[in-house]
Amino acid sequence: MMKTLIVVPAYNEAKVLRKTLKGLKAVADVDILVVDDGSLDKTAVIAWGEGVSVVRHAINMGLGAALETGFEAARRGGYDRMVTFDSDGQHEPKDVGKLLDALE
Repeated sequence: MMKTLIVVPAYNEAKVLRKTLKGLKAVADVDILVVDDGSLDKTAVIAWGEGVSVVRHAINMGLGAALETGFEAARRGGYDRMVTFDSDGQHEPKDVGKLLDALE
């Protein structure tokens, strides 16, 4: 099985992040990293509470920087593949399961 990381960039997503993470954990047995991009709410606390890895930017640096942090974490962690997923609940977690199945 390939070592996979789902990177979830997040900025002030405390209201929806728990649901997003629970959905991802339900459909995929992979590692999840939330990149908290300088949130002013409890985004990081919620992510930690869900048992996923968290990297925090001290200030908001934008989506590109959050993704680059995720790419770097995947490289350093020796992951074979990485998938990004929006934190705001716009996408269905089940779609990640379909994507990972197709990549397998």
